[in-house]
Amino acid sequence: MLHLDWPSGLAVRESNKWHWQELEYESKLTFCRPTIRPLEEVVSAYNALAKPLQNNSELNSFLTTYFGRAGSELSPVPESELQTDPTFLANVSSPDVSDFVRQVIDIWPDLTRRYVGGANCSGCVNSFIPVNRTFVVAGGTC
Repeated sequence: MLHLDWPSGLAVRESNKWHWQELEYESKLTFCRPTIRPLEEVVSAYNALAKPLQNNSELNSFLTTYFGRAGSELSPVPESELQTDPTFLANVSSPDVSDFVRQVIDIWPDLTRRYVGGANCSGCVNSFIPVNRTFVVAGGTC
């Protein structure tokens, strides 16, 4: 498993051991990104980068060549496949609470995802635990 984390660095898991390497880069772009090339190729390319790492075109090229978009292992679920039946709302006596809950339920379609896996390549890795059902991503895809 390969995981990019800010500010810790690049963690490579091989044979149940984690190896941390310093990596400084824009945090919004680096964590939760799946590999789009086999892990061995990514590690080899990382080891070939000039050290110490710098936030430059070499690092940017490495990230765009070997990593997909954060959350690309997920796909939106079509609204036609979603069913919401908030029967519990019949027991909510406060109109304000009921209205708030309805508003939250209304945004679920925008936040509901399914796991579709990473890049279509053997040896690619990502940090998601695959689930066999849809789920709501609260606050983002990562």
